[in-house]
Amino acid sequence: NILKIINEKTCNKFNFLKLKQVFFDTQQNSCQIHFIYPSNMEIEENDKQTIQNIVKETLNIDGTLLLIRINKSFVLLMKILQGTV
Repeated sequence: NILKIINEKTCNKFNFLKLKQVFFDTQQNSCQIHFIYPSNMEIEENDKQTIQNIVKETLNIDGTLLLIRINKSFVLLMKILQGTV
């Protein structure tokens, strides 16, 4: 699990991060990974770069275009506040 690896390598710094979607397109030879995090949290640009580097290093898919998105999720915050996550 990529989230487990990210948290192991960062001492659980991103334990609030959730994996929303992974899409692999064999015709385009690309992989898109979309992470989300609660809107009440902040991830700085250097932290996003750390996450991206860990994902690239872990997947080791040379020759494949890897697109990683890390966005706030207001819906995720509502679920956390409601205790449904």
